[in-house]
Amino acid sequence: MTQRSVAHAMDWSLSKVIRIEAGSVGVAVNDVRGLLNLYGVPEGDRLAALLETARAARQPSLWSAYQDRISAEFFYYLGHESSASVIRGYQPLVVPGLLQTADYARAVLQVFASNHDDDRLEEMIELRLRRQEILEGEDRPDIHFLLDESVIRRVAGTPAVMRRQLEHLLELSTADRINILIVPSTSGLYRLMTRPSALLEFDDLVDARILHLELPEGDKLIREDDPDIRSLGLPHGYLEEFWELENIALDQSTGGLIEDALDGLSRA
Repeated sequence: MTQRSVAHAMDWSLSKVIRIEAGSVGVAVNDVRGLLNLYGVPEGDRLAALLETARAARQPSLWSAYQDRISAEFFYYLGHESSASVIRGYQPLVVPGLLQTADYARAVLQVFASNHDDDRLEEMIELRLRRQEILEGEDRPDIHFLLDESVIRRVAGTPAVMRRQLEHLLELSTADRINILIVPSTSGLYRLMTRPSALLEFDDLVDARILHLELPEGDKLIREDDPDIRSLGLPHGYLEEFWELENIALDQSTGGLIEDALDGLSRA
């Protein structure tokens, strides 16, 4: 059915259908019920599950308390991150937020979010720690992170803060379903190194992959069917580059490189 025919059948404006499909507005449960009837979804478990999803979507998000403190794009990213089945991330500069200790996060935010007052800074640290709850439990997603070697060499905060962060990375690197690899500085230049990024994958084939880029102008979410931002790359192209870089990092010992960074802190 076309958007126009759906709007006519539901006695809605065309713009309402467009906004619903774009995800820019919420959908009332009764509207979902009407759409399911229009689309021929029969009574049964499938219909009941979709209506329950619609009810859940009307509830405040876990991240709603932080909505006025983060960009709209990052707010949407958080919702996707918490439901992803696979998370792949790359960082050329700092430890990824999901892997940061509280003290390391504070050191990073004091530099990159220096316009925040103390209360807001603590709220942002709290947000990072709440995100890390997805690392807990047996149903956590498969997590793959690539870090440029400079991430473990550059001291954030004090040497003591950095030491605790490196020890935390060592501990996480041995956990089930968490894979942390280091791209050595001897690898030279590579395409991903200018863009901190994350690729989310889902069991739901409708939204199979979403690419999140941290750009100087702000966060950007890219889906596979986005036609107007191909210059930034699409999820499938990013995945190929990620795998190429992962093959390079697989030749290195993550534990050995982190231990060497720890030794460097001791000698400093």
